[in-house]
Amino acid sequence: MKLKYLTVVALILAGVLLIEVKLGLVSFRWKANANKPPTKFVPSPAFINKRNGILTLDPNSLGLRQNDCTSGIWGLMLERNRGSMLESMVVLKDGTIRMLTSQGRTFVGLEQYSEIADLAKRLFSMAAEMKPLCTKMTEYPYPKAGCVRLYVLTFDGVFSAETYAQHSRDALSPIFYEAWYLSDTIHRELKWQQVRRNN
Repeated sequence: MKLKYLTVVALILAGVLLIEVKLGLVSFRWKANANKPPTKFVPSPAFINKRNGILTLDPNSLGLRQNDCTSGIWGLMLERNRGSMLESMVVLKDGTIRMLTSQGRTFVGLEQYSEIADLAKRLFSMAAEMKPLCTKMTEYPYPKAGCVRLYVLTFDGVFSAETYAQHSRDALSPIFYEAWYLSDTIHRELKWQQVRRNN
């Protein structure tokens, strides 16, 4: 009796599935899921204020002088859009390294970690080559999902460019791969420090 009941249920389900396939309902559902937009980050007020403060900062207030900066570059901001979160990594000429997140968190003093400091220096040395490939900006958009955006902070203004973070083959790809690696290295170091504090 039980076997007969299960057989009937299976036949009913098979019939429903066949009808959905014929009507295109299954295909529609698959496409709907495939086209579902990724989770988008919502920047906190604290993040917006800190980000804008850096992008509009007067380098003279840091004691920096144009003659001391190669190609007039006094800072970099590298932004990685992770979908649900945006990271803004800031590297300044004086060696300061910090990371802001769209959730409002700020991680300072990252220059004390040698691997992070070495990566930041390498990025800074590459910036002069990348600047001619950037566009001078008066507004500061966030990178699109899956992209990395570079902001070059100079005494002549802010210059920027954006590319996909992965599989990029354009002239900007070297610095963006380095930015991607810097982001992962910062996360790894922060997790390690958290583990050490908990032990």
